[in-house]
Amino acid sequence: MSASTTPPAPPNAAAPPSPPRSGEIRDTGAVRRDSVRAQRWTASGAVKVLGDVDVDDANLSGLASVRGNLTGGSVAASGTFDLGGSVRLTGTLRAAGTITIAQGVQVAELDLSGSVSVHGPVRATGRVQWKGSLETTEGIAADRVEFEGRGAIAGAVVARSLDGRLRGDSKIGSIVADRVRFTRPARLFGGGHLEVLTIEAQEVELEAVHAQYVKAGKVVLGPGCQIARVDGTISRQHPSSHVGPVSQTPPPYGLMR
Repeated sequence: MSASTTPPAPPNAAAPPSPPRSGEIRDTGAVRRDSVRAQRWTASGAVKVLGDVDVDDANLSGLASVRGNLTGGSVAASGTFDLGGSVRLTGTLRAAGTITIAQGVQVAELDLSGSVSVHGPVRATGRVQWKGSLETTEGIAADRVEFEGRGAIAGAVVARSLDGRLRGDSKIGSIVADRVRFTRPARLFGGGHLEVLTIEAQEVELEAVHAQYVKAGKVVLGPGCQIARVDGTISRQHPSSHVGPVSQTPPPYGLMR
């Protein structure tokens, strides 16, 4: 008896292109949907989507919860926005309020205000900016990064320019940019500081930055900096800033500093 043979499987056919998005969806009040696909989606109230959202343009206000991914053009959200997947937009994500994104962001521009948490990387071809607080489990890559408030960035920030106005305590893994500038408000209770491992740039202007290593052609150290090692020319240094190793030992028991 001849051995049985199994015919080879046909090559995988290319997936047909998705049809263009069409129509407009308007949701008001408490709404629950399996998914959303439209040219335009507007929602005000409490909307919950069990799957993905794919739109050319969306404007959401109130409480929005999406368990899947967000794809499309541009999205504006205000209030509470909870996304269980990733964001992939060709335009801008503009969000204000309390925002949680579970699987990273890839957009042209990112404009955030309020309290934002991103699990995953943040990528933008243009500008990333926020006012308030931003926490990420990975790094940020963008053309420009600008913020006022605080940031807790677990990975590296890679950008052409980084400009931060520190309010509260911030922490960044490392920074690679052409130009880096950090300032803090002059008011007594409006300041903050930044902890960062390394900064590599062409020009840096720093206030209230604590870093292990700074490498730049031109270095300006404003008030409140503690830099363990500088590789470059320090053109100006505030008297309250220190360059070199710092020994931090706890005070003896019963003695307060």
